[in-house]
Amino acid sequence: MPATQTKKKKVAKRAPVTNRTARTRSAKKSTTLDLSMAIATRDRPTLLHATLASLARMKTTRIKWELVIVDNGSREATGRIVEGFKDSLPLRLVCEPKPGKSVALNRVAPELTGRLACFSDDDILFPPDWLATACECARKLTRFGVFSGPVIPCWPRSPSSSFLNHPFAREALTWVDHGDEPGPWPEEHWPPGANTVYRRRLLDDEPFDPERGPIRTDRLIGNDTELAQRLAARKVRFYYEPRLTVRHMVQPHQMQPPFLWRRAYQKAKTLASLGFANGEPRWAGVPRWMFRETALRALATAQSWTGLSARPRIDAELHLAEVFGWIAGARLAPAKTGDPT
Repeated sequence: MPATQTKKKKVAKRAPVTNRTARTRSAKKSTTLDLSMAIATRDRPTLLHATLASLARMKTTRIKWELVIVDNGSREATGRIVEGFKDSLPLRLVCEPKPGKSVALNRVAPELTGRLACFSDDDILFPPDWLATACECARKLTRFGVFSGPVIPCWPRSPSSSFLNHPFAREALTWVDHGDEPGPWPEEHWPPGANTVYRRRLLDDEPFDPERGPIRTDRLIGNDTELAQRLAARKVRFYYEPRLTVRHMVQPHQMQPPFLWRRAYQKAKTLASLGFANGEPRWAGVPRWMFRETALRALATAQSWTGLSARPRIDAELHLAEVFGWIAGARLAPAKTGDPT
């Protein structure tokens, strides 16, 4: 099984959320806004300022919306940054000291009152017509429940051609672009969480798995992917709208090999934990092919270090990080009944 496989597969649902009382209350709340947006942030005031500045420039004529900033335990000037935009944005600040992006977003999800909900990031730049386009899609495309679009990098400096053309760079930076034609979301991909709009009625009061999402280096990522999988299992349809384009502010360290290694490990660990390795023969809880692949990739990495292989060193290291991630994630995913051992 190739380590880069990302085809959609049915996976087991995570444990039900426990906030059922709150969910019942949420279902009874009146919905008066067109869209609610929540952004979790922690100690990134410069990026947050740029994101809020782009949101303040959006065209909002005849659109009612709200913006909730969740301070996830910042030590820096998050409150001061938010205060500076209170006259130009319909925003409020909520504090959630327990670390974890999913924890922070789950904290405010029951309070959102928009017909649509977006859970974005503090390093995203929005174009002026993004909000109007999102509302238009939801109004016209009633058969669809989720809307998303391209995420294009905003580089801090010109990237090298080797980095720009590396196939993993797009995955590591959530670089998404499926062309200029709108239509149903490509089946072989999942929409990027930072640029996805949901019909709020489709969401639980705790939409994100609290065990996933940025918090530590080895943390499982893919909190938005896990949510998308659960919605897809309920036959919710996803729509791709190229006019819903946002820019992701890439940081200098994200253009360096250590970031790519870490993302390769995290992505493979996440995919394996979501069940993409199920159905394979296992030993000690780990698909057997992973042990063989580890030995082969370790050898390839050693050869790249010593110059015995023409393969680029970064490629060999990324593939080794991937297989380590697959092993770590496979141990978190319970084997399906009938999996060979």
